[in-house]
Amino acid sequence: MITLSFEQLPPELQLLLRTLALLPGTEPVPTEMASVVGAVIGADEALETCRSRGLIHRVGMHRWSLPWPVREYLRSLPAPAGELDALHRRMAVYLWEQTAHAEAMVQPHSPSATGVSQDVRSGYAPCLFPDSAAAQAWWFRWAPAVEYCLAWAVDRGDDLLAWQLADVQWGLRLTSGSDPQDGAAVFARGAQAAARQGHPVEADLWSRAAHCTRAAGHVDEAVRLAEHACTVAATGDHRARALHALGLAHLELGDLDRSELLFHESLGVTTRHRHRALTHRNLAWVAARRGDIPTADEHYHAAVWQLSSQDIGDHLAAAWTIVLWAKALLQHGKPHHHARAHTFARLMEPILRRTGTAHYLATALEVAADACPDGHPDFDPTHARDEVARLRAEPHLAHTP
Repeated sequence: MITLSFEQLPPELQLLLRTLALLPGTEPVPTEMASVVGAVIGADEALETCRSRGLIHRVGMHRWSLPWPVREYLRSLPAPAGELDALHRRMAVYLWEQTAHAEAMVQPHSPSATGVSQDVRSGYAPCLFPDSAAAQAWWFRWAPAVEYCLAWAVDRGDDLLAWQLADVQWGLRLTSGSDPQDGAAVFARGAQAAARQGHPVEADLWSRAAHCTRAAGHVDEAVRLAEHACTVAATGDHRARALHALGLAHLELGDLDRSELLFHESLGVTTRHRHRALTHRNLAWVAARRGDIPTADEHYHAAVWQLSSQDIGDHLAAAWTIVLWAKALLQHGKPHHHARAHTFARLMEPILRRTGTAHYLATALEVAADACPDGHPDFDPTHARDEVARLRAEPHLAHTP
């Protein structure tokens, strides 16, 4: 039945379905995806024709789903490599553009070498997403497809597309609580592609691979990757970010003196106010680890002030810095610091809920619960910890537009 229905379709619709079937998972396909992967007639009309043959289901306004038996049948067919490669590339470029818009919405101040992200951040191009929560929701649905397209680009030797697909994932992975081991693999692939092109973003991608590797618990490997990033980036902001990644890895190892030196070296070579603010944040953590809360307070205050300033205006990063400030007070301060930690985390909770950042929100709630004074009249630590567990098990719950 599937074979007969498929063979009765015109060739362009056969190619359309075969390309859509290559996407991982079972996420419903938006109509615009069909329009970019090659429907000769209007995308809705094309998909309606496929639906009338029982090969695809409409699951909402402009949203379609391939039944699993149809998907498996289509994947089993021999592939006309040239035609499918062309469609693959169009699909990959579409997902790259969508991801760039999503990342620019979620992290409007994060450095990116990708032109689309720069245009959105500067206001030259309107963003495709109305707010951060909508962008995060899209990312959770389509991240597997983006990773699939990155693997395809690497396999086909399309190094420019490969490193661009990796570059635009940073801000989304940073805030969503994505698997850090997957992130490390993504950024390492992107770095290797950028190296083959001789593009300076290679160092940033190695630095990001180091960040993810450290978050996954492989700190010695993170040191190696960050040292390689420092070797690749001899000067400028690329080197500043590499030193930043190396300092964080040494901080994780407990080498406070080495990490402090690296953070100060990073401050000395950066030209970006935002990077200076983030380095103050890390110097604050070093001071807190030493039990020097007054110095930590000074660095955190400087970081929040700079991030909130008119020159930067990165209010999400400022809110996250205040959560980290609260965490430092809880973990390394005295008992009398805990009430301030609880207040800081509670104040940031509404901001983090609006932006839909699961990892940040879960951390704020966890700090607020752990630092909560006994008998607090309007905060239930048990309820907060239940929400933390839910957010970490199903982080997409924080990303409902």
